[in-house]
Amino acid sequence: MNRHSLNYLFGMFNLNTKPYFLVLFALLCVRVFIHAQIPSPTILSQKTLGGTLNETLNTTYATSDGGYVLGGQTASANGDVSSSRRGLLDAWVVKTNATGIIEWQISLGGSRDDIVTSVKETSDQGFIVEGYSASTDGDFSSNHGGVDIFVSKLSKTGSIEWTKCFGGSRDERSSEIVVSIEGGYLFTGSTKSANGDINGSPTDEDVWVVKINSSGTIQWQRLIQGTFTDICKAVKQMPDKNYFLVSNIGTVAGTNQREDIFVSKIATNGNVMGQWSYGGNRQDFAASLELTPDGGFVILGKTNSNNGTITKNQGNFDVWILKMSATGTMQWQKTFGGSQYECGSGAETFGGIEATDDGGYVFTSSTNSIDGDIQVPTTPWSSTQARVWVVKLNCKQEIQWQKILGGESGDYGITVKQNTDKSYFVGANATSNDGDVLGNKGSRDFWLLKLSPDPKPKAQLIASGPLTFCDGKSVQLDANIGTQYKYQWQKDGTDILGEINPKITISQSGDYKVLLVPKDCPKPQTDTSAKVVVTPKPDLHLPNDTTFCANPMKLQASTINGASYLWSTGEISSVITPTNSGKYVLKVSVGGCDIKDSSNVKRSNPPVVSLSSQIQECFDASKPYILNAGNDLTLHYRWSPNNETSNNINISQEGIYKVKVTNSDGCSTEKSVEMILRCVSKIYAPNIFTPNGDGNNETFWVLAQDVTDYELKIYNRWGELIFISAAESEVWDGTYHAEKAPEGTYSWQLTYKNINQPTEILKHSGTILLTR
Repeated sequence: MNRHSLNYLFGMFNLNTKPYFLVLFALLCVRVFIHAQIPSPTILSQKTLGGTLNETLNTTYATSDGGYVLGGQTASANGDVSSSRRGLLDAWVVKTNATGIIEWQISLGGSRDDIVTSVKETSDQGFIVEGYSASTDGDFSSNHGGVDIFVSKLSKTGSIEWTKCFGGSRDERSSEIVVSIEGGYLFTGSTKSANGDINGSPTDEDVWVVKINSSGTIQWQRLIQGTFTDICKAVKQMPDKNYFLVSNIGTVAGTNQREDIFVSKIATNGNVMGQWSYGGNRQDFAASLELTPDGGFVILGKTNSNNGTITKNQGNFDVWILKMSATGTMQWQKTFGGSQYECGSGAETFGGIEATDDGGYVFTSSTNSIDGDIQVPTTPWSSTQARVWVVKLNCKQEIQWQKILGGESGDYGITVKQNTDKSYFVGANATSNDGDVLGNKGSRDFWLLKLSPDPKPKAQLIASGPLTFCDGKSVQLDANIGTQYKYQWQKDGTDILGEINPKITISQSGDYKVLLVPKDCPKPQTDTSAKVVVTPKPDLHLPNDTTFCANPMKLQASTINGASYLWSTGEISSVITPTNSGKYVLKVSVGGCDIKDSSNVKRSNPPVVSLSSQIQECFDASKPYILNAGNDLTLHYRWSPNNETSNNINISQEGIYKVKVTNSDGCSTEKSVEMILRCVSKIYAPNIFTPNGDGNNETFWVLAQDVTDYELKIYNRWGELIFISAAESEVWDGTYHAEKAPEGTYSWQLTYKNINQPTEILKHSGTILLTR
């Protein structure tokens, strides 16, 4: 086995002179400025879980219901710990919801120390737990001797379905368990035993990999052996079903003890497919391994080496991150830290890492430094104890932001996850009860935090004018937030060729969007959009000159949906009724368009036509009636039904006659006349006659011209009919019943018909004085 398969991937860079150092310092400051655009997140919520004694969080897992399952150990039997302690330390599994509220918990243990190191959710929404136990009673009565690895299957509510111990007569220590794609589980750890469940003979303490089925029966196992102490720290199954393990492998024993990070690729049948070691001439430890979206994985550990695979160390232990491909090849490595301890001191190693959705990474660990990469808080801590250190890297592995969390008594970051809402979950161990730590139950507690999401860069589009405007105009959108971003404008979801500058001038309607991409990294891509509406100019249809003849006058503009109207009179409707002649100006506003038009209005009085609606006269073809509509010859006349155009016409027949009289402004007056034929007969009657025998004025009759159906009746003063005549020739001689009628006044009545109106009976009456 080669100790360093990839040594000195990166060349060492030495600075020998002060000027070079100052130049580099300036460059680093520039980089920090560019990538310090995102401020560190804020604490959205936090919660401590524990009792009055020590609780230690070792593992967390995000569950399918949005909550978390936590694993570690407890020495308490009060506070949040609901069960009685059975040993010095009991294994403690806690299920919380998304806000950290405990849904259920369970303690696993016997009379000695029992510790959970890994817990995962299973396909039935239950949980598989791995840990190690020194107890030989309680939940671990099947212990083989010394310290055994245990695996427990829990239901979704935390009930124990089965528990099994794995090991030999000496000590085994657990690492991580995974739910296998092919069914069952694979757990990892280390062993010193050469009996019991172990097939083989460890040289000192060797990595032990065990595949079990769903009920806990061993299907196969594998020892990965080095010359000295070898301890597995993490394992993950890749999409191709093969497993990658990361271990700490001893390379030198005694007082000059050295460790390297050791990566193993194992097939689903347990065969070793490849092995690689990474490190320098001092101590290099792994803490966790996580899969990455590109099919590879990333390792978080620590190093106090400054050679070999490591290209930089700022003092004591630094956080060390190694990015590996799907084939196990190291793609890059980088250290972060200051002059003191990061990730714990000595052989203890804390921390977790996860790839983020923007192509970067977030990791948590601990730091005792106040220099180097560590950004000291405004209120620094006064003690020498560690605090939780959370760091966000961009896709170029540069620090985007960092957050120091904790108090004065020693706090360690264990795990970090990016939630579905892009916030961050941090699991830590908190001994402090000051600073950021609120509500410590006593000694050391589980500490759960939710940090705010990264504020992604988002352009505030600045428009040079309204986004709704009239055809022929334009608007400029400005999305500039710095030269560190690339810009791409889109219209209706399609890239606009060549529009890659922060500003764009728009003259067409559409949904416009600017995509913002950091120049150094392809993510996060963010966009800001704006809807631009270009309104066609409306057509008003106002005549230039308008003459109104009616009262009230009416001036109508085109009806345009959504438009506002403003006339020079102050009126705001589409139609007005002018009362005076003059120029009327209209302004129409719609969709950013302001259009003006005007009409010259002239008010004209219609002609006056003095014609009666009915005329009764006697007329015929030989003597027609002249119907006159006026004598103003500047007017235009039109008669119907005879269509004559003179100011008067001859009427020889009854009927209705119409005339339309129009002035030079086009204003007209119409009149209708009903012509009724009414000829008057001539009636002549004396008012005295003297029937005295002298031969003068001896008789009385009524002379009637142009009459037919003649009938004359004479009445005395008592209304008695004394004479009747049916013709003019029949005269009254002043007698009644052959006797002379008395002198006095007599009334008479003539009924007749005019020869031109044979259907109408006419009457005429009068009096006659009879004297002798």
